[in-house]
Amino acid sequence: RRQAMARAQDRIATLSAKHIRMPLKETFETAKRRTDASDVVIVELTTETGIVGIGSATPVEYVTGETVDSVMASVREVETYITGMRVLLFPGIALKLSELLPDAPSARAAIEFALIDAVGKLLYRPFYQVLGGKARRIETDLTIPVVPPEHASELAASAAEKGFSTFKVKVGSKNIDEDLDRAIAISRIAPQSRLIVDANQGFEPEQAVSFARRLAEYEVNVAVYEQPVDRQDVEGLAYVTRSVHVPVFADESVLTRSDLIKLARSKAVSGVNIKLMKSGFFGAAEIAIGCRAYGLDMMLGCMIEARPGITAAVHFACVEQGISHFDLDADLLLAEQGCGGFIRNGAWIEPVKAPGLGCQSES
Repeated sequence: RRQAMARAQDRIATLSAKHIRMPLKETFETAKRRTDASDVVIVELTTETGIVGIGSATPVEYVTGETVDSVMASVREVETYITGMRVLLFPGIALKLSELLPDAPSARAAIEFALIDAVGKLLYRPFYQVLGGKARRIETDLTIPVVPPEHASELAASAAEKGFSTFKVKVGSKNIDEDLDRAIAISRIAPQSRLIVDANQGFEPEQAVSFARRLAEYEVNVAVYEQPVDRQDVEGLAYVTRSVHVPVFADESVLTRSDLIKLARSKAVSGVNIKLMKSGFFGAAEIAIGCRAYGLDMMLGCMIEARPGITAAVHFACVEQGISHFDLDADLLLAEQGCGGFIRNGAWIEPVKAPGLGCQSES
């Protein structure tokens, strides 16, 4: 009993961060960037009894305005504020982080991940159980970046053999005809598949509508049309939503609950791609509540993240049951996938049965 009481009083002792660069299997290109590696910040939170919580951030500057340096600085900035706080008061700590780091969601997410990992370890339970969730198997898509149509066909064929039936295809590049050919190639090599067509803000509204109609002419099975126009162009998003016959989802347009409300009131989209790197774990929960309130569909997505980030998203999915699309495939893009956190079997992932988030730190 004394031991249990002591653990309940356990407090944050240290908070640290380190940068690692994780090579990709091949170059990843979208309408907004081209990269051969993922820059990740690993965050470790240590308690007074020696429990170590692990989190990670993958900042993408054009989405949240953050860089590796800014994330590292954010972690250093809040350490003195949260050191000494009781770990089990994590909701209050998360609220404090939102006050201290309102414009640094990726940094906030990494600290939250480390915190909830420590909470689960302190209670000897997976974190999703702490929040009343249940373990579930999740079917994810596979992302195919801006590559020649022939290579897209090869990637889709290989993935289809492993059980993937949904593909996220990146479009919005400077070559619209090649974008179209890429989507058609995937559709033909995997005719039973569904496509999430992600333009990453790459189109003007009229272009976006024209592109969707061309896809329909070729009978490409589009499940979601994601962020076709600039994140600030609410009217453009609404125009595309009114003009096409597939669901239009926001991604970069929604980082906060306020962003969501603005789009919902304008009837600009059918759904939202929620990402913990854009909003933090608890900010993402607020957005999910807003989506349910406004009748919007939900996708759960990711950046090119290290294992702790994807694992946190899996736990989020075990708590939030209203998500219909899952884009949690970053582990398949990395040259080395890391250990723990979740188990993957082709397109399907599920959390490991371990306290906290159950993943190991990347070295």
